[in-house]
Amino acid sequence: MPEMNDNPTTGLDPDARQEAASKSEKSRRWRTAGSAVLVVLAVLLITAAVPTYWLKTTILDTEQWVATTAPLSESPEIQQAVADQVSAGLIDALDSQKLAETYLPEGAQPLAAPIASAVDSFIERETDSIISSPSFSSLWASVCRGSHPAVVTVFTGTSPKGVVLVDSGAVELNLDEIADEVGSALESKGFDRLASIPADRGTIVLFSSPALAQAQSVFNALQGSLEMILLLIPVLAALAIALAPQKRKTVLWLGLGTFIAMVLSLVLVNAAQTPLVNSIPGLGSGGKAAASSFYSIVADPLLAGMRGVGIAGIAIALIALAVGYVMRSDRVREQLGSFSHRESTAPFFQFVNRHRLEGIIGGFVVAGIILLIWFQGSFGLIIGVVIGLVIWTLLISGIAAIARIEPSEQGGQEEEGLVEVQADKA
Repeated sequence: MPEMNDNPTTGLDPDARQEAASKSEKSRRWRTAGSAVLVVLAVLLITAAVPTYWLKTTILDTEQWVATTAPLSESPEIQQAVADQVSAGLIDALDSQKLAETYLPEGAQPLAAPIASAVDSFIERETDSIISSPSFSSLWASVCRGSHPAVVTVFTGTSPKGVVLVDSGAVELNLDEIADEVGSALESKGFDRLASIPADRGTIVLFSSPALAQAQSVFNALQGSLEMILLLIPVLAALAIALAPQKRKTVLWLGLGTFIAMVLSLVLVNAAQTPLVNSIPGLGSGGKAAASSFYSIVADPLLAGMRGVGIAGIAIALIALAVGYVMRSDRVREQLGSFSHRESTAPFFQFVNRHRLEGIIGGFVVAGIILLIWFQGSFGLIIGVVIGLVIWTLLISGIAAIARIEPSEQGGQEEEGLVEVQADKA
């Protein structure tokens, strides 16, 4: 079978060969630099896409926001913070000390303080009873739904009707609905006075807007262009691989860069929790514990996304690394070279080698068709397409590389020696 000659300088005179080699080396350097730039851009877009996807699908979507925050009704820190705020709001509004002094005769005025203390304790017990009951879950979900416009305000800077930013710059979660439930329970037990209590009966702080105000324009720009970012990621990755002289190393750096970016992002998100909570003014230890619990559960989908993308990145890097180690093994190369030049397999390997560029481009075309048909802003689809492109590119490049391995003469020499020995014995 005639051997393929991939060297374009063969058959040229020495000067022309040297000039062609120089041009080839210069082209190789430019392709390597261009591929490196595309890899960096792809990794940066992946790094931006993960929190943007979380922002759009978890924070700005009302139903997903409620589904994410609803489990907080089981958090002891949240329950304690809500109970403290609601009972304090009711107690302050009722002012049982003043009420007792109003109705007690002058001689019984010393009893006003003990009566007020007993009333306040009763209100706290009733509030705790409501907060720890099964009905609190539905109450909390309703409160979280009502808080969503305030959350959107914090992240985007828009101001939906009814959302108020207090002077401290913090967005407060209105607990009136829970307070109404507690008030109704108290009224049924004779505390009719609660019916005239003003509506504002307690709040807890969710976020501090000054800590996020500077990022609002960035959030708006990113979430408005999320679909474009998600589409650009596989395009840049594909161009980087197609342009690179060493495709396997490009895949390696693409995966490794993604993994490193996700690790740094995880560290940053976890490290930001304490400063963000401490930036909320006027919180006691209970309020900070509740704010920390809120931060943790809201950030959990973001952290899960970062971990998933990071795992995908390191998996891609390990596959590329493993392919490199395998191809550098002399024994493996010898076996692959012999296998690729067998009469039954040589046509396939040589066909793939001749049309490797068309095969890689074909993979990109198929990926593009998949995105055009099924893409609906799904980050998981993008990750799947990128991983599929990487595996396809490595497969085509690997088959083509195997086809270019010259079969070792060692096997033939051993076979000839065996024939000679058998002839001698005969």
